[in-house]
Amino acid sequence: MKAMRKIIKTLKYGRKKMGIKIGEKYTFDSHGSDPNYNVYSGETVEVIRALEDDEYDLLNSDFGIMYKIKLSNGSIIDAFEDELSTN
Repeated sequence: MKAMRKIIKTLKYGRKKMGIKIGEKYTFDSHGSDPNYNVYSGETVEVIRALEDDEYDLLNSDFGIMYKIKLSNGSIIDAFEDELSTN
């Protein structure tokens, strides 16, 4: 099953992950999708790691790969790659 998920990920998003680099800083924008995280929109965050295929529903995701990100208050949340932009 894991091999199939990787094939689907490659077909859906290609091999490149939109240039998101682990350890780099990005601006977070929740796009208003989650009231719990809207307060953090515009904040500079650090990308900790990409989520593994089995950590989120890749098959039903139209927003790309997900990442663990660290907020300025130290909280760690998940974010889609389209919620991260260069500073």
